[in-house]
Amino acid sequence: YLYKTKSDIVVGKRNTHTYTLYRRCISFCYNFLSYLIFGVKTIDAGSIKVINRNIFSNTSLKSKSIFFEAEFLIRANKRGYRIGFLPISFQRDDKQGSGGKLRLVLAACYDLIKLRFSI
Repeated sequence: YLYKTKSDIVVGKRNTHTYTLYRRCISFCYNFLSYLIFGVKTIDAGSIKVINRNIFSNTSLKSKSIFFEAEFLIRANKRGYRIGFLPISFQRDDKQGSGGKLRLVLAACYDLIKLRFSI
């Protein structure tokens, strides 16, 4: 799929209708802040990805939280790599909950702020 789309990275875009309202709000803020601060679309950064091995091997990350996936997309974009999105089917496992735990959200915000001042 990388070859067909001429993308260097392809991110699977999950159907957000399977998320709770709380999770949709968290995801919106996460994606909006990444776009507002860095100008990079990180739609569903935590989803499955297809990545050229060279890009993955040559990108160092500083984030210690769940923000590392968005950081990877931001750094790759800033280096000129093309990011594409592909709709995928996704069924949420009700046993796991909807994610977006407050301590994880706060840690991601902290990493986002640190990255802002390091790029």
